[in-house]
Amino acid sequence: MTWDGIDRRHKPVEKERLFIVTVIGNIVLWVLFIGALILLHYARPEFITGLQEYWNIPGREHWLNEPKNLLKVLLSTCIGLSLVLIGLNRRRNRRKKDNIAFNVVFLLIVSVIAFVAVSIAD
Repeated sequence: MTWDGIDRRHKPVEKERLFIVTVIGNIVLWVLFIGALILLHYARPEFITGLQEYWNIPGREHWLNEPKNLLKVLLSTCIGLSLVLIGLNRRRNRRKKDNIAFNVVFLLIVSVIAFVAVSIAD
């Protein structure tokens, strides 16, 4: 098949519906991941320093259940949304030289590792 010189693409990539959904999904994914990081900060045990031990200042040495459960929900949502976005990206990209959404793959890997780590902790 030879190219006849007519460009059949009528819309720029920024106006494609699938592209807009992918961009909005990326933004939502990053917001969820940042929310999970904030929850991780509040759910995990506190770091007890030597000074706290010396002066007998109490510190929490266990995970808080409610934020930990919400953290698992956020991380599992990140995993699911990452898989959906990877699927949408594969459907949208048709050529070999089209870009892979490395940020989504990165967030998928980090979310899976964090989910496993939080699940086996405490």
